[in-house]
Amino acid sequence: MEKAEAAVEAVASTLAVKISDTDDWTIGEGYITAMSARLYEALLPYSDAAVDRDTNSPTSGRRRPQASSSQRRLDEALRRLEEQQRGAPDDRAAIKRARRKVGRIRTAIRRQEMRGHFRLREKACVEEILRSAEPPDATRQTATGETTATTPATRSSQCPISRADLETHFIGVNTERSSFVAGAPIGRAFRAALEGLPPATKATDAFEGEITLDEVEAQLHHVTASSAPGLDGIGYAIYKRFAPQLLPLLHATFKFCWHHGRVPRCWKVGVVRLLPKKGDPTNPGNWRPICLQQAVYKLYAGMIAKRFTRWMEMNERHTDAQKDFRAFNGCAEHNFLASAMSDQSKRQNRALYIVWYDLANAFGSVPHEMMWFVLQQLGVPPSFVSLCKDLYTDAAFMISNAQDGCTSPIRQLTGVFQGCPLSPHLFTATLIPLLRALQRLPDVGVKLSGDDKPSVTAYADI
Repeated sequence: MEKAEAAVEAVASTLAVKISDTDDWTIGEGYITAMSARLYEALLPYSDAAVDRDTNSPTSGRRRPQASSSQRRLDEALRRLEEQQRGAPDDRAAIKRARRKVGRIRTAIRRQEMRGHFRLREKACVEEILRSAEPPDATRQTATGETTATTPATRSSQCPISRADLETHFIGVNTERSSFVAGAPIGRAFRAALEGLPPATKATDAFEGEITLDEVEAQLHHVTASSAPGLDGIGYAIYKRFAPQLLPLLHATFKFCWHHGRVPRCWKVGVVRLLPKKGDPTNPGNWRPICLQQAVYKLYAGMIAKRFTRWMEMNERHTDAQKDFRAFNGCAEHNFLASAMSDQSKRQNRALYIVWYDLANAFGSVPHEMMWFVLQQLGVPPSFVSLCKDLYTDAAFMISNAQDGCTSPIRQLTGVFQGCPLSPHLFTATLIPLLRALQRLPDVGVKLSGDDKPSVTAYADI
């Protein structure tokens, strides 16, 4: 590993110096674009050597020391089973008892692991239980040849829809149905809702200060190493494993991008994995697109997202109605509020009407020009708005798990990236005019006490 670290450090230090020494975007972009390939080349030989060493090691065939009492019990039960099979192979009853004991211990270990898994990742644990409960023949086709909802393709997240059909669907989804016009008469109420906002005088360093090494290190510490990599194949695990060697390179890269307000073109190409939702798996609308972008881009986007949200909170740009993707609030307050309104209406014997909205394709339907207009009206500096615009200029994605292979690049002409750390904050910022306009409507809301008359709540969308 020391040789691998030395190889990574040699690549990182060379590129960091070159990026820091240039102020030309085209030259710097070339160095940044080459980063993934250079890291891959540096680590590939040591990765193979590590596998060979593990395979040829004289201790590779030994059982590792077991840490838990359950695993020690399993080792003992396996030893007794082996002794029984060797010493008295004709005693079938004793062998069956020994096997049943091994089975009971293994079941106990699996249950123990499942409990730990449930505490850490409840949703994933439940999904795993449901998958294991599916019948073996659930993958068959109907008599007419129609694929059932639990085909191998669906269960393995392989979409049964062809590339051509997916391209047609997502080109339509990612193209604006009509152009956004900021001054259109229909938007008068929403523009008025943004008038009179106090000047944004706090946290100005969020958009002016240089990217610091501490920020890069904190963001790298925050991410999950097991996250899937993007198109370049370099995931968080590499950046975290070789953090001491790569931090200076990441710092130089992010400073360069921040200074120019741009990101390399290769960062704008994502790989989309379609995950099944409910319903007919042959309907493209029943698949959720998750965009796997390069880890280095997501590190950068995560840092600027933290700066953006700090500025939004310090300058009180969000209304109290919005609870999602915020540092200190959650939907529990909304649930309590709904319960309080319901209880009060029952006590006072009056009608209560609550409307719930769940926006279809919420993240994927926000017009880009609307996002930039709202950010400007909120007082976000033009330099940061321009930086966000660049992220979506010529951005595209390819769907990797179509039935017959990967699609051609599809332009991201509307909506925000699914899976980008900055996306939810751009989305909730764009909803601010709607929430403020709803709060200003007359004769709506429930008066709880004094001037407290809530009329709208939101958790991302409404």
